[in-house]
Amino acid sequence: MELTLNEKKLLVALGPVGSADAADLADLMETRREAVVQYANLAGERGLVDVEKRVSRRYTPTEEGQAYIGKGLPERQVIESFGETIPMRDLQSHPLAKIAIGWMRKKNWVAIKDGVVQKTGNTAPGPDEAAFAHLSETGAIEDGVGVADLVKRGLVEEEETVAYTVSITPQGRQLLAGGLDLQEEAGTFTREQILSGSWKDLPLRRYDVGKLPKAGSCRVRSGTSTPSSSRRTTRPGRCRTPSSSASAGRSRQGMSMSAICTSMAARPHPPGGEAPGALQRPSSACSGPIRRASPSSTWRSTPNPR
Repeated sequence: MELTLNEKKLLVALGPVGSADAADLADLMETRREAVVQYANLAGERGLVDVEKRVSRRYTPTEEGQAYIGKGLPERQVIESFGETIPMRDLQSHPLAKIAIGWMRKKNWVAIKDGVVQKTGNTAPGPDEAAFAHLSETGAIEDGVGVADLVKRGLVEEEETVAYTVSITPQGRQLLAGGLDLQEEAGTFTREQILSGSWKDLPLRRYDVGKLPKAGSCRVRSGTSTPSSSRRTTRPGRCRTPSSSASAGRSRQGMSMSAICTSMAARPHPPGGEAPGALQRPSSACSGPIRRASPSSTWRSTPNPR
């Protein structure tokens, strides 16, 4: 089984521990965590390792939510700012009244009659307040009851964390026990190596030319393409070479100019001449240059100077 050098290093790092987080393996291999995940996926396709992906979400306060930390939600602050009743005009003077009044009514904490706000006696904290209180204590909370309401109100925002655990399989351990050659492999050559011929003695990195690319991308190279079009990604089933696209564009352009010239040639000549400032014919794609007609001129052909 032909392995890349990085796959071999991954198996060697996993040998003593058996299983480890990708971040810890990155420290052992002196590389990035994303690179370790890439190596692990390659080795996983060969059945040498297992890769477990774990997605965790936590919620932290937004700028508005941060203003309420330690004080409570706006409706709780307002409901505790007055007694059993209060005139609406007095309640509206509270800085949080615009936010709190609607929520107090929605939670059935107050009833408003004849311009007077009266408590209903049902002001027990709900799940959203319990979640926000926990947020105030810890600075971040996991998903749970009441969190969705805080998200909808824009008081907390979601932070997603993805972790990978890589574990060596019995097949991988068997391969490791047989010994692995960790000699560096060359994937590219320097100018000096090419000129001196030393590249002939280098261990070359192996590539699987028979492996098809993953669906969803198409990479095309053309010797006649421009640098900006030498490599492009398109949707599946829409792969086109830059050269064919360019020739198709030239063909469409040629047909368009031909159609213009034909249309102009078949156009009936008005007896009184063209309208002032009108173009007598299109550009040099037709036989003559562009010439503007004067009000008294008639349609005529202007030959190209030889």
